[in-house]
Formats: sequence, C-alpha cells, structure tokens
Amino acid sequence: MTQLRRAGLGVVLLALAGQLLACRSDTGPPSVPDYAMRNRMRGVAPGQSLERVHEILGTDAVRKPRHPDHPFPSPLHAVDLTAPDGRRVRVETYVVAARPEEGCPDFRYEDRPVVFIDGVVAGTDWEYVEWNWRSWGGSLERLRALQDRLRCPETS
Repeated sequence: MTQLRRAGLGVVLLALAGQLLACRSDTGPPSVPDYAMRNRMRGVAPGQSLERVHEILGTDAVRKPRHPDHPFPSPLHAVDLTAPDGRRVRVETYVVAARPEEGCPDFRYEDRPVVFIDGVVAGTDWEYVEWNWRSWGGSLERLRALQDRLRCPETS
C-alpha cells in the first residue's frame, strides 16, 4: 500500500471516529445502556453470594431515556427484611429495560429483583418475591413501594 493510500485511509478512519464520538451522549454521569445490565443479569443465578453478584452487576447507573443527567442507580432499590425464622432477606432491584414514552413520565422501565437470603441468591424474578414476601415478614405496603413505578405529580 502506498503512503498516499495509507494517509487517505487514516483520514477516513479519523472522520468515522469523529462521527461516532459526536453521536455519543457525553452529558450526564457515566452510565450503561439498559441492554448491558440485562446481559449482566443473565450471569446471576441461585446459589451465588452477594459479593459475586455485585461483581457481576457492578454499580454502573443505567441510562434513563431523555434524562441523561439522571440515570437509574444500580441497584434501583434495596430492601432488607428479617424473616420470622431469623433469616436475613435482602431484595435488590435492577433496571433491565428503559424506553422513551409519550406522556408523563416520558419513559418506561422494567426492573428485575435479586433476592438474597443470608447473603446467597435465592431467586431472581418478581413471582418469587411476591410468593414469599409475607413469609419474610414484609407488609403489602412495603411490597407495593418496592414495585412502584415512577409516577407523575398529581394534578388538581
């Protein structure tokens, strides 16, 4: 390859890199796309320790559509309970899908729970949480608050 062709290829590659960087949203704090967290969640399985799960999922915030300055924290929620039999239960929720939507709020998200009993993963879906919630000593109001989606301000 001649030097002229190499230089031309270098200019083209530089231009493409510039366009890609221009398309990237660098406003707001560092965050990952929702699909990255969804992929990470695939690595979480019953029997893993809390520490291992935190290594897999990390603490990266998840991008919030139309709100780059305010990404979803990871975990989105964390609730600690002590079951009547003395077991320590921790439920953490992580955003695994987020899409823009018309109206208020102007986005929609889906979260997924990870349930730890005495520091070990016991379940990873809402069905498991709902089925066991009361046996862990949780109240219905607290479960609703955990599952509550972001709401718009009340209008009068």
